[in-house]
Amino acid sequence: MSLRYALALVVLILAQFCTIYAWQQYERNEELTVITSSLLAAHEMAITGQEELLEADIRSYEELMKDDTKARFLPLLRFVTENHAAYQALINGEDEHSFREESIALIETVSADYEAMMMTHHGSMDLNEEEAKIKCNRTMEFAAESRAQLGAISQDLHPALQCDVVRIITLNYLQKTLFDAMATSSDRAIIFDQFFPVFMADRCAYERGDSLNARVAVGSYSNSLDPANVKLTVDGQELKIGPDGTARFKAPAGRRGEHSLETKVVVSNPLTGEVKIGAGSFSYRVE
Repeated sequence: MSLRYALALVVLILAQFCTIYAWQQYERNEELTVITSSLLAAHEMAITGQEELLEADIRSYEELMKDDTKARFLPLLRFVTENHAAYQALINGEDEHSFREESIALIETVSADYEAMMMTHHGSMDLNEEEAKIKCNRTMEFAAESRAQLGAISQDLHPALQCDVVRIITLNYLQKTLFDAMATSSDRAIIFDQFFPVFMADRCAYERGDSLNARVAVGSYSNSLDPANVKLTVDGQELKIGPDGTARFKAPAGRRGEHSLETKVVVSNPLTGEVKIGAGSFSYRVE
């Protein structure tokens, strides 16, 4: 075989190898394109669903806060709506080259805003300083975790996939923080943790052979309920409520004969503004 034919054969073999390699790369790129498209579609669906859920919760919260009794929780509403608007502005102006840095800046801003709001207004929202600090620390820890996750995103990912992952991490942080803020007003509850028996006889004096008729019930009270929110009266006379939820009443028995005392209790829930009213009567006889 001449040198010319030998060189031609080598060139042909190399060309075949190059063609096979190019075709494999093409197939690989096509496969990666399909995988990337599928991931982008799945991400978009998940992100859209999560964003719609957050928006629906915020709309419900805005309706709840229209009640005048919720005025002391308005700093929470401001925090929620303003930072949600900041997130929407961020994604609407999404820039592949700076989106990660802008998302980190948003997380830092939200975290600082949350801390300032909580430490300034915790007293009016039924939180003591220690409870407010715990909530702030929890939010700051989650912010640090989210920033670390954003920093760990591989630069080898497709740019669009990088943006999706950044958006998911940022949305998760925002959703958890806003939910924590909204729950501060919605999960405050009066827990009735004190119980005592109540014996309610139909009258106080009986003749021999009479039957004693009475209702026996379980009274309840909450240590967290401010006595200022409870108004207990007997015949219009307001009584002082003790720490155990009971009050003492003293009055002249009156003239001989049948008598009746009208009782009434008005309880205001400081967390919801709801007012409950109960009424009853007590009969007795003076010999």
